[in-house]
Amino acid sequence: MNCSVATLADCHVIILCVNPTDTERAVSLLKTTLPTPSKAHDQPIGIFTFQHGSSNFEKIETVLKGRSNLLLIDGAVGFHVVRGRADGVIRPLVPGQLVLERLSKEKSVHGVNFVNLLSTTQLPMLFRKKLTPFTWGTMVHDCYFAINALTGDSLDSFLRSRKNRLIYAQMIRECLQAFQVAANYDKWAPSNAASCPIELPMLELLLCLPDALFVFVKYFAFPCAPGAGSPAQDVLQARRSTNSLWTMQQLVGVGNKYNVRALMLFKLLTLFDIRLTCLHSFTLYFSSLQITMPACVHVLKLLEVAVRENNGVPSTPPSAICAGIDAPFKSTAQLARSTSLLGIGALGLFLVLLLGSALLPRESGLV
Repeated sequence: MNCSVATLADCHVIILCVNPTDTERAVSLLKTTLPTPSKAHDQPIGIFTFQHGSSNFEKIETVLKGRSNLLLIDGAVGFHVVRGRADGVIRPLVPGQLVLERLSKEKSVHGVNFVNLLSTTQLPMLFRKKLTPFTWGTMVHDCYFAINALTGDSLDSFLRSRKNRLIYAQMIRECLQAFQVAANYDKWAPSNAASCPIELPMLELLLCLPDALFVFVKYFAFPCAPGAGSPAQDVLQARRSTNSLWTMQQLVGVGNKYNVRALMLFKLLTLFDIRLTCLHSFTLYFSSLQITMPACVHVLKLLEVAVRENNGVPSTPPSAICAGIDAPFKSTAQLARSTSLLGIGALGLFLVLLLGSALLPRESGLV
């Protein structure tokens, strides 16, 4: 890795795409590799950060503080890439967009050239003043990767099951409640605009639709690569820790900080870690939480089995994921019932209109 980093000393633009847990280490390598400022008129080196997760840019600024020859541009990414299981080709799992900060007057002097260069990639980009709603919103949206890593099936099959989608909808509800408190109810809300054309509150509603109706939503909101599973499946299969585990920790941390009930997130967090060395630390982590967790004992037993067997990607059915979990939030349960009735009613109305148009007498085109 050190040999490849040394070549960055001659680069004019650097794009940082490492996992959030590797941010500080990667930036520390950049700090020792990149040249120090020499002349005031030197062209700065542009550094973009396109990573999943939050607080990455703050870490980069802290490590590279005082380097006047570096122009740091904050960014976020709303999509994941996976390697095809059949052909080995790397491709986007689900279409998404890049998010870039709107350049300030100081940054725009040289930053416009870097942004124009990036635009030649033809990747769709959003420009926003604040990226916090998008970084957290993408993390909330990607919760279904963690569930899919536990079920072990393809994302296409996973999303076709209403049982799986109801778990996903409950997790979205838990996260939205946590961020509603964290944002003081009116300052900002997590946005998944970079990941999906449907915002999180509406997505929660649509996830509760019956399978026959959700299939239309799926092709619009989740056009997954055929046969692909979540990126976490490949990582679990390789017996390594996954970025989804870190994401779950961050989301649960928000709920714990503001004392928001998030039982489904806790369950997935414990089921998801297959490393024996983390078992004790996570037990201490759960014991320090201020939120009641009646499913923790049951989840811990499942975790011990997964650690002992160490069989890679599990095949946990939705019923096992929900075992020991309290009834879903009232709003989610109401949504599930309401969308079922609404979906049946809409389908019935469509059939009535279709039948009526077929029975209506048609005028002859002759005058």
